[in-house]
Amino acid sequence: MAVYPLVKQRSCKMRLNHLRNFATVRRFFDPKNDVAFKKIFGVEQNKPLLLSFLNSILRREDDNMIEEVELLPQELTPRYEDSKKSILDVCCRDKKGHKYIVEMQNKKFSSFIQRLEYYASHTYSDQLFKGVDYSQLKPVILLAIANHNIFPRKIRCISYHCNREEETNDCFLPNLS
Repeated sequence: MAVYPLVKQRSCKMRLNHLRNFATVRRFFDPKNDVAFKKIFGVEQNKPLLLSFLNSILRREDDNMIEEVELLPQELTPRYEDSKKSILDVCCRDKKGHKYIVEMQNKKFSSFIQRLEYYASHTYSDQLFKGVDYSQLKPVILLAIANHNIFPRKIRCISYHCNREEETNDCFLPNLS
């Protein structure tokens, strides 16, 4: 899996350096491996790779590009004493407060989509604290990379999903897309 930016970067030289760094890392690690994936995209020194990856996959260009992210803790805080512990592969937040979850799944298992929904909804609902207005909620964008087809019907290799009203096809819940 190589990350080749699909959008214009500010500096071609900068992009080539990031790709060279990635090629060096790839010699020693299989990026589809869960541990390697976290080491490649979830560490401070590789944030340029993460930015390039997010901007490419999310088709961000010009003023819409993500320029900076803050890496966040990977563990989702359990809400109850007996709640299941959940660990994200990569979680970050941009300057606008939008959160991004990136999950790599190598092996096929039936409840992967439910796990993704849980991760996104947990991350979304964790934004509110006592006294904070609902209008302060920011979008959560989840990227799932799988080494197999996770959907029942054949769709494109890269697909984009959002909640839409069935009849009009309008998106009224953009923060949960």
